[in-house]
Amino acid sequence: MNSGIWAAIATAVLALIGTAYNARQQRAAARDTAQETAAATVEAAEATAEVDQRQLDQAAFHAIRTALQDQIDGLREEIGQLKAQVAELGEHVESRERLLRQAMVHVRAQNRLLTAHGITPEPVPAELIPWSI
Repeated sequence: MNSGIWAAIATAVLALIGTAYNARQQRAAARDTAQETAAATVEAAEATAEVDQRQLDQAAFHAIRTALQDQIDGLREEIGQLKAQVAELGEHVESRERLLRQAMVHVRAQNRLLTAHGITPEPVPAELIPWSI
């Protein structure tokens, strides 16, 4: 055979080997690209799921916060009402104490008059003694 034929056969074999090698490299590159694309898609889906979960968590947090704020506002209003009631009752008690002290001053004065006229007055009950000062 002629050396030209051998050269053509060698060239054909080398071209076949090169074509097979190139096809294998392209498949490997395509597989790597597909894996990277799939990984990116999975990461994007996970990120989207994480964002969705954060939004749900934020919505729940805001709902709880609003409910607690409403409770706090209600309690503040109730505290204001109770303070007003305590102040009113305090004024009422002070008024009664003032009247009791005035009454005890009159009782003591009347007891002195009775004693001056020789009549023994009734003793003042022990629970009223602090108000007679």
